[in-house]
Amino acid sequence: MNGHLMCAGCHAHLIADSRLRDENATCPNCRCDIKENSCVRNLAVEKALSELPTDCVFCQTKLPRNQIAYHQSALCKERYV
Repeated sequence: MNGHLMCAGCHAHLIADSRLRDENATCPNCRCDIKENSCVRNLAVEKALSELPTDCVFCQTKLPRNQIAYHQSALCKERYV
């Protein structure tokens, strides 16, 4: 995909639309052909996203996304037990 970023949902929608129209799927940015097996995960972007803050559903504390599950299941004083 020439370096463009696309979430899994958008990729699936793009592939499904192309099948319905019996056309080749193309990137909405650069118009190159996209196939189901031609795209790979962008680990650098996934890592950056995991560092973005999110709120704990119990105590509203802001934590990085990669720490929130553990906080909510084991550390949060406001969690359900």
